[in-house]
Amino acid sequence: TEELQIFQNSPISLTKNSIEKQYKKILARDNSLKKIRIHDFRHSHASLLINQGEDYLVVKERLGHASITTTIDTYSHLYP
Repeated sequence: TEELQIFQNSPISLTKNSIEKQYKKILARDNSLKKIRIHDFRHSHASLLINQGEDYLVVKERLGHASITTTIDTYSHLYP
């Protein structure tokens, strides 16, 4: 089973199946929650960092982007 590292430099590695299993349990407990893609959590994390004033380079490293261009192209609309 392939392991995923949710965020760069995080000590937590999980399998895709274990993440999805836990997420389904949460959704089953509260059917008022909207189902979103796991990848959307990653995007939300980046958006929160930007809203808190983090620099592009910090966001790039946290997301593990190989190039700063990827980070800028994806998130520049969130910077003032």
